[in-house]
Formats: sequence, structure tokens, C-alpha cells
Amino acid sequence: EIYPFHKWKRGQIIRDKQVIRVSKDFPNGDARLHVGVFDEKAWTDRQQNVRMKVTNTADVKVSVDGENRILGATLSITGGKAASKAASQKAKRAADTRPRRMNVYRVTEAPTVDGELGDTVWKNARPSKPFVTPGGQAITPRNLTQVRAVYDDAYLYIAASCRDTDVYNDKMGRDSQLWEQDVLEVYLDPGNDGKDYVELQFSPAKQVFDAHFTSHRTPKWQKASADLTLKKLAVGVNVDGTLNQRGDNKPDRRWTLEVAIPWAELPGVDGPPSSDEEWAMNFYRIDAKAPTRSGFMAAWAPAGGDFHNTKGF
Repeated sequence: EIYPFHKWKRGQIIRDKQVIRVSKDFPNGDARLHVGVFDEKAWTDRQQNVRMKVTNTADVKVSVDGENRILGATLSITGGKAASKAASQKAKRAADTRPRRMNVYRVTEAPTVDGELGDTVWKNARPSKPFVTPGGQAITPRNLTQVRAVYDDAYLYIAASCRDTDVYNDKMGRDSQLWEQDVLEVYLDPGNDGKDYVELQFSPAKQVFDAHFTSHRTPKWQKASADLTLKKLAVGVNVDGTLNQRGDNKPDRRWTLEVAIPWAELPGVDGPPSSDEEWAMNFYRIDAKAPTRSGFMAAWAPAGGDFHNTKGF
């Protein structure tokens, strides 16, 4: 998301480091890693698998298959504990129910909160797992949503990348009902005690909703939002497209968000957590319906239909 494909230049070499975790029940033997350039629009529009054609097969020393993929590497897998199909499915279901976790690291240089995710801080921060439906099902790549988080002595920094073909939220004013249109929501339960928690919402128009709940959905959101106003909160948004313009016939690509949340203004918090401290949190995304497409909801940790379900954080 930081260096989109359309910005690449001919002959340029780009290093992209990825970590692939191999499950314990992966069978022993050779594992082949294929590389191709995938046409996402063909998939989102027509559900077709289309790849860019490899045209210089005579000049390369690696094999190219009939699906326009090159063989990037062959790995030898040993020590695997392959199980039966039934056991593998059972293990997968168990893994899907485990709480999601994120390591948030201290940084010495704060990112510039402008909505552009090109800072070195964000390049080095590992993105979260892609958001899923609140029930835990995968969502289409056209709606890919991921977050990153780092911190320093003064702020918790969160960055989000939201693919969106129609970026829209015309709600204006502090504590407006942003959740009725496109929005990214952040829930924080300092100390992971399951009691009071903070809800923050950010729209692609840089509007903010902040609220403090003393228990599950209590008090009502009107009072909870009136009880909390983070004065030093910083928000930056970048829209790759046209915000709030549905009739321009120009498809949007995504919107990216950066926020700096001041530790000192969070209820019951006077500074950054200790290095081994755990908080509970969750992230949600709501995408508004448009006349030409349906909307959707997505979550980092699938906690069910109740976004305020702190047990699912």
C-alpha cells in the first residue's frame, strides 16, 4: 500500500520483505513459491484470474508456467507434522477463535500525521492481518483494510489503509454519527480489564467521534461522547480519489488515515504503557452503501455483531 504498482519505474528494483508462516501440519517435501502480477480489477469486476503476461521467457533462467507465473523459489519443508484432513480443519477452527494480537513498538522518531504512509516508521511497522467480517469470514481484496500501530512517550500512533471505490462521508462536526457512512473505528481498553473503554471514530473527511464508556454501551453514546474530547488528538487523511463525489464517474482507490492519540488524555492513563503491558483493542471499518454497490462492515478481531463486545477485543 505504501508504494503502489503504478508508481514503479522500468528497471527499478524494489525490495519487499515478507514473512510466510508455515503451519505445523504442512506436509514434508518441496514447497514451490510462484510469483506473478495479478490484475485485481479483473477479479473484482468479473471474478477472473488474470496475470500480466511474461514476455521475455527466452531471456530468463527461471521456469515460467502456463499461468504467467515464474518459479521464485523451491523450499524444502522438514519436521512437519501432517495430520488428517479432519484434524487439520479442527486445528484451523481453533486457530480462528484465538484472540488476535498485535505487538506495538516504541519509536524514536514520530511520524508526520498527514495521512501519507510513506514515513520510515510505517515502512518498518508490520501491518495487521487483513480485516474480516465481524463473524470472521474473509472479505474480498477490493475492500482490503489493514492497520499499523507504534508509540512514543506522548502518543499512540495508528495508521490505516482502506481500499474503497467510493470514498464518502459527509457528516460534519465533532461527535457526529460518523458510523452511518465510511469510517474507521478504534476501541481501546487500557489495562485489558473489560470495564471502561474508549471509542474513537475517524472519517475520510477528517471528522472525529470520541467517547468514553464506563461499561458496555453505558452511558448512552450522546453522553459518552460529551464526556470525552481529546484536545491534542491529531488526524491526517489522504484520499486517492475524489471525496464525497459519487456522480463524477471516477472510481476511487483508497483512503489512508493517520492518528496520534495522546496518552495523557485517555481516561485513567497518565503515560505510555510499560514494555510488557497488554491492552485490549479492536478496529472496525464501516463502508457506506452507494446506489451502485452494497456496503460492508469489517473488523480486525472478529467479535461478532456487537462492536462494543470487549470480550472479543
